[in-house]
Amino acid sequence: MLGVAFSAECGGTSTDQAPPPSPSCAPGASIACVGPAGCMGVQVCKPDGGGYVRCNCAPTGGGSSGGITDGGGIFVGDTGRGDSNGVGGDAEAMDSAGAGSDATGPALAPVAVSMSSLSGLETEVQLAVAPDGTIAIAWIAVSAGQADSWIGYRFSTDGGATFSAIGRMQIPTGLSGSDPALAVDGVGNFYLSALGVHFVGTSPTANADYTRVFVAKAASGTTTFGAAVDVVSPPQPLLYDHPKILVTAKGTVVMGFLETQATADGGMPTMGVGRVATSKDGQTWQVGTIVGPPTVEFANLFWFCEGAGILYTTYLESTAAAGYIALRTSIDDGATWSARSAVISLPTEIAAGLDPGCVAQGNDVWIAYAATASPATDPTNNLDAARAIRMAHSPDRGASLDTARVDALDAVAGTLGLFPTLVRELDGALDVAYVTGNSEGDTNGSVRYVRHAAGAAFGRSVAVDGPLTYTTIRSKSDWLGDYMGAVVSGGRLLVAYPINAGGFTHIYFRSLSLQ
Repeated sequence: MLGVAFSAECGGTSTDQAPPPSPSCAPGASIACVGPAGCMGVQVCKPDGGGYVRCNCAPTGGGSSGGITDGGGIFVGDTGRGDSNGVGGDAEAMDSAGAGSDATGPALAPVAVSMSSLSGLETEVQLAVAPDGTIAIAWIAVSAGQADSWIGYRFSTDGGATFSAIGRMQIPTGLSGSDPALAVDGVGNFYLSALGVHFVGTSPTANADYTRVFVAKAASGTTTFGAAVDVVSPPQPLLYDHPKILVTAKGTVVMGFLETQATADGGMPTMGVGRVATSKDGQTWQVGTIVGPPTVEFANLFWFCEGAGILYTTYLESTAAAGYIALRTSIDDGATWSARSAVISLPTEIAAGLDPGCVAQGNDVWIAYAATASPATDPTNNLDAARAIRMAHSPDRGASLDTARVDALDAVAGTLGLFPTLVRELDGALDVAYVTGNSEGDTNGSVRYVRHAAGAAFGRSVAVDGPLTYTTIRSKSDWLGDYMGAVVSGGRLLVAYPINAGGFTHIYFRSLSLQ
């Protein structure tokens, strides 16, 4: 990711690669087995070759998560790791149809959605939910040996109990997929944005010399994304980064991203323009500017939210004097943006190079961001560890901010954070999902969320899943990604997140009743 780093993404370019474990089976290989009650099934070798997942012979019709699909040997009936308490396989949580706990229960068991014989690890996940409850999840899939990456996706029409076979975003051959994001409009059309990255050299020392920005659409009622559209066709190769997308109440598809030029040594650029692209149909795009030189030297990590007749973007902004979390506004569905930014992070804070986020209602807007004690000295290969996750509030469309910031990180559960993801419930309560741990390499890390009821502070955090290894390193097979996804839908919190407890990161999904 260019805003803080770029070259480690899409398979990693660092020479500091973790040696693979000695395999006990061929990754993706399958063998016949005898499952519960003597049924005949199939076991699939884990992507790291560390053994076979449990035997399962539940029916697979309708894209059930209980067996092998035609999408590359996906096995979801058993995740091949410990359950949410870390004490054994989670196949026991499946219902009689092998399709996961009933959606009407208090919580679905964690579901592995990304593992495939086509990839060695999967990371950096997003999700979106349509008005009818259809869920879409997308992630980066990195091939074995980290030589290539692509964007995988799945859909669920039953609240996450079962998922369709894995699909693959169609981007041109020769480009590696990265930085997926999802949005959905009011009638259920999904939009998937991503980078196509062109590398020179070979892994693990390859560098990106240019990228392109793509968007694909899955029409309402379908579970397949069509051909991707090239949003920007520059006259000369440029580097784009971190395209993030939203569909406004008026139906305009809005996407923000960084535009910069590749450096000669493949390192992180220090100058860049914040671009915006808008479209009424996802096919034809108009490209403009959110922010850029000379006033601002660098801007990236754009995320959007919408209030009453106003669109917000929050992002990381840098001038010659300082770096901070910023907020800008648009009153014409993203075509043009305010000339000045509101500075969200405090002067006493060091803004972490982690994605901020926002939610809005009426004239109110809330912004979640992370602060760090010491920024990474090698941002290409390391993320900033968050020492604090904070929430700011403006009651007047960003014109002013409350003096105080609200702390969201539950330091009892973990003193460090990553990937704060802010969502708003219909009654006004706010939730922040995030990854936490106590130190680099902490193997007892977890995914958690905190809830901020109207008029009250954030309470104690609730565990979503774990254990995982808390790590900020972006060049190894347990890289957690640079962000994750959360949505409130139907009174439940839906979270898509990384788990790396086995040494290779994979994407999981969980639906929880809010506490």
